[in-house]
Amino acid sequence: MQVHSILRQGEGYHSDCVHQAMPSASAIRRFLAGQPADYAHTLEPAMPDAARRLLLDYAGRYPFLYEDDCSQMLHYSLLKNAADGFARYADCSPELSDKIIRNLNGYTGFTDFCTRLKSKDLAYTRISRVLLHILLEVRQDSCVYWRSHSYMPYARMLGFRKQSQALLSHIKKHASIPLLARPADAKKNLSDTDAADFYRKHGFADAVYRALVLGKSGCKLKHEFEQPPIII
Repeated sequence: MQVHSILRQGEGYHSDCVHQAMPSASAIRRFLAGQPADYAHTLEPAMPDAARRLLLDYAGRYPFLYEDDCSQMLHYSLLKNAADGFARYADCSPELSDKIIRNLNGYTGFTDFCTRLKSKDLAYTRISRVLLHILLEVRQDSCVYWRSHSYMPYARMLGFRKQSQALLSHIKKHASIPLLARPADAKKNLSDTDAADFYRKHGFADAVYRALVLGKSGCKLKHEFEQPPIII
């Protein structure tokens, strides 16, 4: 495999402008967060047509989620675990754990809490990442294993072409990690305890996402692991 760098075109990485050619992903997210009535028209020149159609199709059925949609669920997780501290969670130092506990009584929401904890030596992005690790119960010891396996103890098959079935069979027989197409494959092939834990964490994150969508809109999303592979 040869790697080639591609020069970024259009708006800058941190640009907020969505009305120019090739805006940043951050600009598109902030634009959609404002719930503009004309978002479909505005995004027409801003995104590739196929990606825009997928986005609009999702938006027609389900709400977009943002950090503060996690606020109540995160608050519960912080209160439940405060007595034991948070240093056991990924990326959370003992100092940050103590700071979270000291400021917990002032908690009002996800983004406000990140701002409250932010300092010269603690970036907003790191704090938000730690809070999500607490919410999703991602621990330091689990990450040690996941890193040692390049975060890939197994591969999930999302879809394939009919004419590629022979290749798929070859991959299943010769791959160095299990290839999972259904939940039953996980029970059969993930004998490694840590790999099975990775799979369960994946399912838990999906369940949290579906719960947040349900709470925000009343819409029920199908569980990710219940989705059959797409065959084209």
